[in-house]
Amino acid sequence: MPYFTRAQQGVILLLGAALLILFVWRANFGLAPSSPPPSKALNQVFVEVQGAVAHPGVYSFPGPPTLLEVRRRAGGLAPVSESHFEEANPPSPGLSSGTRVEIAGDGSCRLGRMTGAKLMTLGLAIDLNLATPEDLDALPGIGPALAQRIIAYRQAHGPFQKVDDLLAVSGIGPQKLEKMKLYLSLGNPEAAAPPDHGPGLAPEIPTSGASAAGSGERPRRPGNRGDAKKPPAHPIDPNLATQADLEALPGIGPVMAKRIIDYRNAHGPFKKIDDLLQVSGIGPKKLVKLKPYLLLNEKTND
Repeated sequence: MPYFTRAQQGVILLLGAALLILFVWRANFGLAPSSPPPSKALNQVFVEVQGAVAHPGVYSFPGPPTLLEVRRRAGGLAPVSESHFEEANPPSPGLSSGTRVEIAGDGSCRLGRMTGAKLMTLGLAIDLNLATPEDLDALPGIGPALAQRIIAYRQAHGPFQKVDDLLAVSGIGPQKLEKMKLYLSLGNPEAAAPPDHGPGLAPEIPTSGASAAGSGERPRRPGNRGDAKKPPAHPIDPNLATQADLEALPGIGPVMAKRIIDYRNAHGPFKKIDDLLQVSGIGPKKLVKLKPYLLLNEKTND
C-alpha cells in the first residue's frame, strides 16, 4: 500500500469532492433534457369595424376572428340577433389583419381594407396591388401626384410583380424606393389590380345578400372596368396632343378635348400644366387626375 502524507490525503479528498460536484452539476444541468422553448406568441390580428355597432373602432384579436366575433367585440345592435347575423353572412375563414368590416343595419357585412394611414399606424403593410391613391399618399415621400402616377402605371401595365417594379414609375428612384419598401407588401400578383377607386374608398367585397349573378349584373373581376377606356401608357404633351390623344385621358371626352385644342390654338402653347385650368370644364380636381398623364416639353413653349 502506498503511503500518503496527511497533506497529500487532504489534496486527494479535495480533488474527489470537486469531481463529485462537477458530476452532480453535469447530471442536473448539462445532461438533463432542456426544457421546451416558450411557445411563440400569436401575432395580433387588427380588424376595424364600422356601421351598425355600439362601439366602432379598431380591435385586436389573438388570432383571425370570424365576423360574429368581430360583431360581438364591437357590440352588435338590436334588432339583428346573432342567428340572423350568421344567416345574413355566409361562413368564411377568419379575417386577416388590416381588414375593415362595415356592418349594415340589416346585419349584412362588406369587407375591405383599412386606409393606408391606419395600416401604417398599426405596423401593417400596404398592399401595392390593392392600394388606392389615398393609401399611397400616406407613404413617406409620396404626394398626390406621385400616388396618381403609381396608380396610372398599375392600370396601364397590370399588377406589380415585385415591389422593385416601382422603379419604372417616373419620380421613384432607388433611395425613395428603399424608404417605401418598409411599408409595402405584395399580394397575389396574379389577382387583377382594383379599379380606379373614388376618394377614401378601399376595395370592398360583398359577403352577403344576392351575388352579382343573382342581381342580374355581369360579374366583373377587380380591375376590369368593362367599357372604361384605358389611360395612355406614357405621358402626353398637351401642346402636341391630337384630339384622339386627349380623348384617351381620364375624364376627357370629345367635347373637352376640342376645347383644349381650341384654347391652344387661340392662346398659343401652354406654358405650364396648370394653364389647363383656363380651359372651360377643367377644375382643380380634374387637373389633379390629369397631371400623371401629362408632360410638357419645354421646346413646345418657345
